[in-house]
Amino acid sequence: MLTINTIKHTHTHTLDEELQGKVKQYNTEDLIHDCFSCVTAACNTAFRISKGRKLKTKRTVPWWNDELKILRKKVNALRRRYQRTLNNEDLRNERRIQYNEGKRQYQSKLQEEKFKSWQKYCSSTEESNPWNAIYKTASGKLRSTTCLTTLQQPDGTFTFDTESTAKHTLDYFVPEDNEINDSAVHKQIRELIKEPIDTDDDKPFSQEEIASVIKTFNSKKAPGEDGLTSEIILHVFRSFPSFLTEVYNKCLKEGCFPKQWKNPA
Repeated sequence: MLTINTIKHTHTHTLDEELQGKVKQYNTEDLIHDCFSCVTAACNTAFRISKGRKLKTKRTVPWWNDELKILRKKVNALRRRYQRTLNNEDLRNERRIQYNEGKRQYQSKLQEEKFKSWQKYCSSTEESNPWNAIYKTASGKLRSTTCLTTLQQPDGTFTFDTESTAKHTLDYFVPEDNEINDSAVHKQIRELIKEPIDTDDDKPFSQEEIASVIKTFNSKKAPGEDGLTSEIILHVFRSFPSFLTEVYNKCLKEGCFPKQWKNPA
């Protein structure tokens, strides 16, 4: 006598074989997009979507105030005025002096406010309780979240928030790929890439090989932009092993890493 689970298994197995036979009929990019879009749609229907946590208010340093903000804007304006003065040497020297003086006043006020804030923080220790935040800071027992600080840019200015700091870091460590700036080595590499690869094709993946790799994924790690965790991928593979094996082998044979699996810049 057939049970409900037997019927479901038979239907899934038939669908798996049917999908496997249609893999070769589709473009790889379109196949991956449609396949994982269907998985995402099924998850959105079956799972309760979390609304996420409310964003906290932006944190800032305790010594920053409106006066420092005004002085920084003034220094930036003086610097731009000085840099744009090119045809008049006397006026350029005059504006350079104005910029240096404004910069000195700003940095002096900055240090003053930092020192006042530190004095206030240190004086918060009560005589009856010497084991508070001051002691923990001095002994290295105070835990704090790591955050990006300001960085100096090539033009001498400094980044002013987390976004500008992160952007400057990316620009420095991951510069734009521009052929104009290529060295002899870079040009040689570009030419080698254009040459066809004359090597034997790799052996196709087996279902056992793919299953063993998916099982090694850490299910506690956060998913990518598509929201699909390793546990979801494992469930999909268990339901459609032949289909997914054929999909991965198609990518291997064509040497294609689909855009669907890449994190867009």
